[in-house]
Amino acid sequence: MLQEFIVGELIKARKAMGMSQKELAQRCGLPQSTVGRIEAGLVAPNMLTLAKIAEVLQMEIAVRPKERRGTV
Repeated sequence: MLQEFIVGELIKARKAMGMSQKELAQRCGLPQSTVGRIEAGLVAPNMLTLAKIAEVLQMEIAVRPKERRGTV
């Protein structure tokens, strides 16, 4: 589920920038087939690949702690 959400956000950002998979791949230094497999959900990108893609798409990757329930 999380992977689908992240990939969906990457696709939306890429399309909003008017960028093809091929162009994104070239700017990231990746094969187009890798971008295609990531977007199809066939492979999960590792953190380095995700960071490259996010940088090109002018996105930020953030990890935040969950709110604790029942604490004061």
